[in-house]
Amino acid sequence: MTRPRTFWRRWKSLVIMGSLAALMGAGLYGYATKPTASDQFTFYPFPGYAGVDLRSFHGPDEHIVIPKSVKRPVSTTAWLGGYFTRFTGITSLMRPIPVTGLSGNIFYQCKAVKSVKIPNTTYHIGRQAFMGCTSLESVTLPRHITIIDDFTFNDCRSLKSITIPESVTAIGDCAFSGCVSLNSITIPKSVQRIGSSAFSGTSITSATIPEGVTIIACFGACQNLQLVTLPQSSVEIANGAFSDCVSLRSLTIPEGVVRIGAYAFRGCSNLTSITLPESLREIDVCAFQSSGIETIVIPQSVEIVGQSAFAFSRVKSVVIKNPATKIDPLAFHGCYQLKGW
Repeated sequence: MTRPRTFWRRWKSLVIMGSLAALMGAGLYGYATKPTASDQFTFYPFPGYAGVDLRSFHGPDEHIVIPKSVKRPVSTTAWLGGYFTRFTGITSLMRPIPVTGLSGNIFYQCKAVKSVKIPNTTYHIGRQAFMGCTSLESVTLPRHITIIDDFTFNDCRSLKSITIPESVTAIGDCAFSGCVSLNSITIPKSVQRIGSSAFSGTSITSATIPEGVTIIACFGACQNLQLVTLPQSSVEIANGAFSDCVSLRSLTIPEGVVRIGAYAFRGCSNLTSITLPESLREIDVCAFQSSGIETIVIPQSVEIVGQSAFAFSRVKSVVIKNPATKIDPLAFHGCYQLKGW
């Protein structure tokens, strides 16, 4: 009598496991297996999810209005007996669901796209979403996004202006890098972080960094940049932050900055005036190499001046307030107008 019972229990377990696997494969628990197309976009249906991310674009349009919602199938299942021994099966329905996100690379290198309007139902935009859209001229960003992710608009060479919503708190690495037509930008006060090379290679002429940002690393190769206002919250001018900003003529670095990174102002050939703060501790290698600086006062607080820090610059006079400051022997290499060094 024990063998049939044991067999029955094992058989029931197999039925339960098999039925559960079938239901999960059908999408009951949100494991979607096939993408769903809606107009010109592809997305994945996840039952029970309150919104949907658009995953890919496959339309020919130049001017795109992203829909506020899409229709997707919803799976519903009922079962009886407590052991999945009987179930009614899957019923496919269609209902609208809001578009809450754009996945990374959704418009990657869509070179024909000229304008995109993103609905306010959208809360996030993935990395490289518009990277390489070389014809993109305008984008309307939703008012709820908090992050402009890494490389989002990288190499959008036709983008001339963009309004960053007040909800944004972070701008990622290279977010607008290579946007050579972008000539103005207003960074809202809500922004607390700006990534490396975020605006490098753009045509912006002036910028004000909001209070709260601590690391400045975003303006390399901005050849039209003339005026920059840095926040009092700054603690570091990072590597390459202003390298090759050939139109920059003067800059005041606020108190609180402790480090000027490698190549930070390299190639700033018209930078003739800069004020260094008393909080500064380090001037890294090649920081002002080939710059236009003529007079430099190194504050009492500076502990080290790195190799080639001012090499091949136009320095004519140097004041070093602290005799204990460690200055690399090649710090002023090639400064032919500097006498007595």
